[in-house]
Amino acid sequence: MTSEQFDNLVNRVQARYGTRPLALRFRIAILVVVGYAGFVALLMVVLLIAAGLILGAFLGGKEPSIFLLAMVSVLLPFAFAQLAAFLWVPIESEKSRELTRGEVPALFDLLDSLRVQLGAKPFDHVRIDPDLNASVQVIPRLGVFGWNRSYLTLGLPLMRVLSPEQFSSVLAHEFAHSVAGHDRFGTWIYRLRQTWSRVFAELHNPSSSSLVSGMRRTILWFVDWFWPRFNAYAFVLSRSNEYEADRKAAEWAGVETTVAALFRIECFSNRMKDRFWEEIRQRAKTEPRVADDYVDFLERFFLTPPTVTDANRWLDLAAQGLTGNVDTHPSLADRLKSLGISVTRFTERGFPGLPAQSADRTLLGNAFRKITDDVNREWQQANELSWQGAYHEARRLEKRLEATADWNAAAREAEPESRVEVSVPPPSAEIDAEKLWRHIRTVWELQGANEAVPLLRQFLAVRPTHAGGNATLGSHLLANGDVDGEIFLRRILDEEDNELIPTACELLAAHFQKRGQGDRVREIRERLSRFETAKAAAGRERGSVTPADTFIPHGLSECELESLQQSLRSESESHSAWLVQKRLTHFKNQRLFVLVGHTSPTGFFRRSNSDLDQALTTRLINKVNLPGRVLIIAPHGGFRPLARKIMAIPGARVFAADASVGS
Repeated sequence: MTSEQFDNLVNRVQARYGTRPLALRFRIAILVVVGYAGFVALLMVVLLIAAGLILGAFLGGKEPSIFLLAMVSVLLPFAFAQLAAFLWVPIESEKSRELTRGEVPALFDLLDSLRVQLGAKPFDHVRIDPDLNASVQVIPRLGVFGWNRSYLTLGLPLMRVLSPEQFSSVLAHEFAHSVAGHDRFGTWIYRLRQTWSRVFAELHNPSSSSLVSGMRRTILWFVDWFWPRFNAYAFVLSRSNEYEADRKAAEWAGVETTVAALFRIECFSNRMKDRFWEEIRQRAKTEPRVADDYVDFLERFFLTPPTVTDANRWLDLAAQGLTGNVDTHPSLADRLKSLGISVTRFTERGFPGLPAQSADRTLLGNAFRKITDDVNREWQQANELSWQGAYHEARRLEKRLEATADWNAAAREAEPESRVEVSVPPPSAEIDAEKLWRHIRTVWELQGANEAVPLLRQFLAVRPTHAGGNATLGSHLLANGDVDGEIFLRRILDEEDNELIPTACELLAAHFQKRGQGDRVREIRERLSRFETAKAAAGRERGSVTPADTFIPHGLSECELESLQQSLRSESESHSAWLVQKRLTHFKNQRLFVLVGHTSPTGFFRRSNSDLDQALTTRLINKVNLPGRVLIIAPHGGFRPLARKIMAIPGARVFAADASVGS
């Protein structure tokens, strides 16, 4: 199923069941039963095959076959491994700082009040972490058999940007999930999604075992049908749960308070994602030790007002964003609309500042400093390795830049009157394009986008079809609200088989979705769907070569042909070779060559030795380098009809040790 087909399926499920959560749950339960039935049927088939092999081994009147017993030794572990995978999907508790009633009584008093008023069960653990988020995690200690333990995790930055009343509405939202049973049912569905996702991935990966490979082909059709449908229904259920929890929170805390909290979370989340983490990454490149002031640094960041350009961009995104099929959370505009509020009521007020009275100071009380110190320490420990990795990578990149210093000198000499520092050689300089690209990427990763963007623009001015350059610049421009980024990403889409088409499509779709341009989102999804369909067809087309295929001349340049002939001459036993291309319908630029290798005839009848031919083709695999995929075959065995057809094609002969080519 292509991404477009999945989107259409999600939209159909949303239209039919989006406002009917009970009917949606019932439908999901039916799908779960179907999934388990398919799995049980597979398991029974495997066990029956194993039982049949055992009976055949012991009742056949001879000694048990080692081969049969070996097959059983593969089948039974495979069956029980799959059984364990379905019954037991471990869910790890996220590590974060535990909060106790004794140190933060005000917070627990609020939780108790909410729990009683909403009729919810208490959370088993309350924790705090450095993320701008709040979540509930339910972990079944006995896997499929339950015995759940619940964890409420509160983000310290979230408590900083919300007032106590707004933060209470967030807690009411989390309690609402619990009251409605979203956490228990959702955990069960989450576990099943993890299981089926793993099964789906494994079945689409080649297996080293021919026996398991045969099973994969047998059940692949069922999994391909079941998994996208189950995933789509579960996706819509998660989104429906968010709307329901919003309504429950609004009933308790009030619509205005709930909406204000959602708006603030959206704005500050966008600001952290776009600016705060970039500043953290830049610090990691220059400071050898991981920062020990995460909370204070975040406080200073929030206290500094954003630029007018950034603030307006984030407000536009908050107002225009569409609900997509990547995140189960609806867009801010749709969440507010479901509560009867227009998002423009808040965006017109401008980007919000920090509240005069914040939830962290109010609810954490005297323990605030100790808690922030602990959160800082845990953040340090969690990020120490990645920070050191970033710092040492920056030193490596500095050495790489030093090695390319001569490029700067060459560029300045070529354009001595330029008032702008040129760090990329002009088009006339004979320097490999990929080396230039690596240089620009090094500048980008080490010094940041501000230094690299001018170089990248210069590079793309003379190499406008460079996929990596277009993707990098297009992504950067869109992330900063510059719609010119569309131009560079669409250059990638103009090519039929560019491997970065999925990346460009996802970037453009996310961009149009944030801007509320649904028609353009659908256009991009259709483009991605065409690419996925063509890629699958191209894979099948290149997956086999038979005498029934049509072949065309090899089309090599003189230089490429000479390189091939040198590789063939380097093999003393190489006598003749024929080369053609398979005519392709999809992704024609990704050529598929077929090379027939032939050793010198020997013996009275002057015939080539099949073993020598096969050994030659094996050695040529590591020597032949052509602009595309290459299948190298010997004119014997199963490839004999194919080889004979190729050898009969006029002009296919590209090498002859004792005669002129083409004779």
